[in-house]
Amino acid sequence: AVIEGKVYYTPFGKCYHLDPNCSSLNNSDTVYEAENVQVAIENNRNKLCSFCAKRAGIDNVKTDEKSVTDADLALNTDEVELTEVAAE
Repeated sequence: AVIEGKVYYTPFGKCYHLDPNCSSLNNSDTVYEAENVQVAIENNRNKLCSFCAKRAGIDNVKTDEKSVTDADLALNTDEVELTEVAAE
């Protein structure tokens, strides 16, 4: 699959996202916008978010390999238990 357009990633995340409103990005205060996938890959974000992949119907690119179900996609982020990360 050729992914065109802007992608998004966080300072500490390991993957890039197609949707700036992806629930996986909600936990981060900072989200970077990249002009294209190549920029994300150059910044060491070489896997597509599995939630974004499923939503977009993309199944032939490397993802972060979580098993994503339709139930996961319907999750309200308020119900997700957040793990605190020490701020730098």
